[in-house]
Amino acid sequence: MCLAHATMQPKSCVACAAEIALHRSAGWLGDANEAEARGDTKRTEVCMRKAQYWLDRHTNLSGDGPKRRR
Repeated sequence: MCLAHATMQPKSCVACAAEIALHRSAGWLGDANEAEARGDTKRTEVCMRKAQYWLDRHTNLSGDGPKRRR
């Protein structure tokens, strides 16, 4: 489902991909917080790396990041 347009589309648009990446980042961050509460530092680090990956992907897709010089 295309969350940006609230329609079912077979292919995802860039805005939808950015929104999905943001949701995945939030999910991994939640998992990291749970692992930290349990004291599982290895799992916390893995989840934080994955959360950062998805957050970076969201930033790149949405164009919110710093502009690159060419």
